[in-house]
Amino acid sequence: MLVVLTFLLFISIQLMLITLFPYSGTGYLISIPLSITITSIIIFAYYWLCERIMFVNKFSFIFATICLLFIAFINLEVHVPEGEPSARVQIQEYTRVLFDYNNIDCSELTNPVTTQGRHRMAGGAQRYVGVIHKCRDTINYDGRYAIYNRSNSERHILRSPDQIQEKLETPSERYFYSLLEKWYGDEKE
Repeated sequence: MLVVLTFLLFISIQLMLITLFPYSGTGYLISIPLSITITSIIIFAYYWLCERIMFVNKFSFIFATICLLFIAFINLEVHVPEGEPSARVQIQEYTRVLFDYNNIDCSELTNPVTTQGRHRMAGGAQRYVGVIHKCRDTINYDGRYAIYNRSNSERHILRSPDQIQEKLETPSERYFYSLLEKWYGDEKE
């Protein structure tokens, strides 16, 4: 039964990662088989140890919890979208911005950054999403502000605060923006 639950956990983690941190190339060909292999090795090692060593069998719940956490960590670390840090690092940065939201200053928004430049920004793309959310009331919505400094593309030009979330580039950025709306949506600068 635990094997089935472990593989269900693995599948749910993979679906979450694929949805929030999609690849743009051949990353799936490496990441998913590697994740399946590592997860299988951990599960089979767990069962082999539980059958062979009585000590492990006595503390199987604790050992199983450690194995599940290790599986989750490995899957987050192995999932590396091209040109991006691993999913674990991105989640860590989103968490940092979420809890440091009150220290975000709107002066960071004075020059919209390019897609590549936002990753070089202190805190990366995650910080940029936090800055956009916090300073959404100070943005000029007359068609002069492009969210990724691509003013020649109507796709990126902001005309109202309601468009920000849909114009963010990645699913993880859009999800994080909605999370910021839930946590800090009523706050005004």
